[in-house]
Amino acid sequence: MSDVKLERNRDIVRLKKQGLTFREIAKKYNISVPRTQQIYERELSRAREDYAEIPEIYQAVNELDTQPIII
Repeated sequence: MSDVKLERNRDIVRLKKQGLTFREIAKKYNISVPRTQQIYERELSRAREDYAEIPEIYQAVNELDTQPIII
């Protein structure tokens, strides 16, 4: 997967955690709402798999993901 798509996928998770709707996120990236939901769920699943063995890191990553994005 390209770096651009990886960044997009991470941004989708951050935006959803900040309260945007799947519809708003889909519009931003010009993708369908179901595709946005699919990416979000897959990225959450991936994060759980990556950090499940070390709960402290998993918690820290989740806390960082909820921080607002400052542009």
